[in-house]
Amino acid sequence: MAEALVARGWTPDRILLSSSTRTCETHALMREASSDFDEIPFEVASELYHAGPATLTAIVEEIPEGRTTLVLGHNPGVEMLLEELVGGWHRMSTAACALLVRTEKGWALEEILRPKELAT
Repeated sequence: MAEALVARGWTPDRILLSSSTRTCETHALMREASSDFDEIPFEVASELYHAGPATLTAIVEEIPEGRTTLVLGHNPGVEMLLEELVGGWHRMSTAACALLVRTEKGWALEEILRPKELAT
């Protein structure tokens, strides 16, 4: 997934990740997969662990304009956040990434990357 993000020009300026062991392991694997991720500042945010859409929305709304932030979180909160921000239900499988862009009217879904779909 790290390589797919870099290939699309979506290398984050910072990374916020849940305090769960699995999420921290995912972050470590992303850093191993792409040297572009080695120097990216990251923060372990305990509030992301089992966060609901209200918490996630507050976090996303604090992302500075013109910046790219990778948020590593959990379902069902992430799927609920996407429904709230862009409308419609979007399945977020393990390690999937939703690429969102802030617009004048809110948020737009650019693309969803799912590992199994990238492998084909």
